[in-house]
Amino acid sequence: GTPGAIELGSPDLDASRGAISTFKKIAEGAIQSDPWRPHHAFVIVACFIGSFSCRAASFLTSKHIQVTHGFSPAGYAKLAFVGGALSLFMFNLAGYLGDRYGRKTIGTIGILVNMLVDIAFWSISPDSVAATESTVLLFCFRTALGMGLDTNFQALYAEIFPTSMRSSA
Repeated sequence: GTPGAIELGSPDLDASRGAISTFKKIAEGAIQSDPWRPHHAFVIVACFIGSFSCRAASFLTSKHIQVTHGFSPAGYAKLAFVGGALSLFMFNLAGYLGDRYGRKTIGTIGILVNMLVDIAFWSISPDSVAATESTVLLFCFRTALGMGLDTNFQALYAEIFPTSMRSSA
């Protein structure tokens, strides 16, 4: 046969048939699933807005900190390291709060707090007295908060869609 062609009975063909079969089951499950409920739309929109705002606000953060506040690339790397370390704590806190008070409630409050922290972070004047301290504190807090919200949103996504409709359990 032709080099690289899939032949009948080959593992490649069987794998592609399995993938097509799985895709059909997922599509059928989505069509035949529980009736659409209005609160599904609200949760999906809230998760989308929350995820989008975190990503959009974070896109130019490194450049902003270096150019506006005079941090070196190594200084930014240290900030990112500390923010990442705080995220390990925030993952656990977000899970605990989501279980205790409800993921929708914590997600909504988290989106609002994240918005306020982002506004404060992007409003820091480089000429202010505590500009460096404010930049460090708000950057680390917004990094950890963003990771905590991601944890909360992933749990919400899992609650909205049944296991049979997801690509992973």
